[in-house]
Amino acid sequence: MVEALNDVVRSGEARYVGCSNWASWRVMEALWMADTHGLARFDCLQSEFNIVRPGLAVEAIPALSEQGVAVTAYSPLGSGFLTGKHRASGAKSETKFGARDDERGGNLKRKYFDDRRFAVVDALKSISDASGEPMIRLALQWLSETPGLTSPIIGARRVDQLESTLDALSDRAPDDVVARVREVADEFANSIPVNYPPPLSINVAARRN
Repeated sequence: MVEALNDVVRSGEARYVGCSNWASWRVMEALWMADTHGLARFDCLQSEFNIVRPGLAVEAIPALSEQGVAVTAYSPLGSGFLTGKHRASGAKSETKFGARDDERGGNLKRKYFDDRRFAVVDALKSISDASGEPMIRLALQWLSETPGLTSPIIGARRVDQLESTLDALSDRAPDDVVARVREVADEFANSIPVNYPPPLSINVAARRN
């Protein structure tokens, strides 16, 4: 794969190449191969990362930051989970966690719908209510201020979703408020096993092997 991507870069068909949801050791192996043989390196890793899916920060972000590789995060709001719109009693039918997720086997609910993650949402809501800062701003600012993370990848299916995200990014929450968010995030991260790479990428890699 590294040689094939090198051909793409050398032919001028791409300026930069990257990977998505790779385990840290696989990215480091690819970087070593590129450096050893004078091939194009990965410039970026893209993966899932948010307050309740924090595994990317354990190894990947520190290692790749040291290697000069950008790290971008998709699902910074956990497919809407961190907006606080969902409750443990069930998902809203019109969202990603509703009928569409059921039709696809319920993968999103398996990743997010558990007591510990809902407890994080409740804690964020309490901080939001007390500070007057939107939950979206708290979640995105926590992510954006993660050392070594290059940027979040913002996705929206509707205009109102895009507007609320842009509004959240238009200002910053005070440092003391974000510090409380970090306490919640750190407590959660320390209470769960490392959840990176995401399950889907592990299953794909297993099938390929």
